[in-house]
Amino acid sequence: MTLRAKLGLLFGEFRPTVLRTAPMIARRKPILVGRNFRVRGAGNITVRNGLLALGINNYGFADNRMAGSLRVRGRFEVDGSVAITSGNRWDIGPGATMTMSGPTTVSPMSVVVATTEITVGSEGMIGWDVHLIDDDFHPTRSSPDAPFRHADKGIHIGNHVWIGSRATVLAGTRIADGCIVAAGAVVRGHFDEPDCLIGGVPAKVVRRGVAWTDPAFGYTETDPDVSA
Repeated sequence: MTLRAKLGLLFGEFRPTVLRTAPMIARRKPILVGRNFRVRGAGNITVRNGLLALGINNYGFADNRMAGSLRVRGRFEVDGSVAITSGNRWDIGPGATMTMSGPTTVSPMSVVVATTEITVGSEGMIGWDVHLIDDDFHPTRSSPDAPFRHADKGIHIGNHVWIGSRATVLAGTRIADGCIVAAGAVVRGHFDEPDCLIGGVPAKVVRRGVAWTDPAFGYTETDPDVSA
């Protein structure tokens, strides 16, 4: 962490607040909470080998007036360091499990609704205003003669996946390691081939053999293979 980042944690507008962070420390949970981020169900959160940061990360257009919320009535399992920035709204429902591996960053204004299971691998980047919804909530049918049915439930996102802003990932989706989801895509289905660009409405593979990088993961633009 740079000196500027350390000073920001102590004095910046996104610094964690004692009022919201102290109860986490009292429970021996490595969770830092910003002043406008509400957490309910903290006892259902487990963090190993890292830190969970909620609403304390500076992100371009965001400011600390953007309210965020995390309600955990199921289980939220974090392995490594995960940052969920301001304006996020998450609901992990009864009996549901949300699993994330770090380092992973979730940009502002994203929405997560977990009713069964959502997994997000390590070295991930989730853009702003992304929706992860693991249930369709209403059965549908494809024709007047077909029976009503629900979509498959659950979302599984691999390691080193970048989900672009305003993408929607729906129930029954699997995304392989190293993939990029284009901004605005609506994704449902199994995308089991790694290192693909997934885009469109409905989403499909539009390019293969892609790669992406971010200095936060220790990669540089000259690295030949960042998804290995």
